[in-house]
Amino acid sequence: MGPIASANKILKDRHLENSLPIPLIQIAQSMGVRVFKDDALSCVARIREDDGLQIVFNQNEVLIRQRFAIAHCLGKIALKHCQELPMDLTVQNFSKEAKWRDQEANNFALALLIPESLAKTAFLKLTNNLSTAAETFQVSEVAMMKRLQQIGLIKSDRELEAQYGLQ
Repeated sequence: MGPIASANKILKDRHLENSLPIPLIQIAQSMGVRVFKDDALSCVARIREDDGLQIVFNQNEVLIRQRFAIAHCLGKIALKHCQELPMDLTVQNFSKEAKWRDQEANNFALALLIPESLAKTAFLKLTNNLSTAAETFQVSEVAMMKRLQQIGLIKSDRELEAQYGLQ
């Protein structure tokens, strides 16, 4: 099962596909993963194993970054991409496989945070206002743009930049 289908299954199995913003801590707990804040963390987030799987995130980061980091970590766990623990989100492994796994976790995070049916409804209801849609889902405008591109509501970065004046 791919990253988007995995995220959709997690939402559907927990009856959360219509909840906004998506309750990430509740999802993590239902997966048997504990989530902790740590303002001394030197990275955005870390996955570790200490009496079970844990996600530790830096509470000094802005909320939208915290949420994406937690969703990304949940993706790494759900897709079984955690070979070596602890795993810091800022550590870059530039192997081809590591890049692929990271992209899969990103796609999982986008699908988990921005379910397709809710994204379509919200974006169209909000008269194509990217900023308001991003606020509604508690994600960055970049994350919202990428997800809307994935589901076909926006065709390209250039089209979006022209329409919304983004750089």
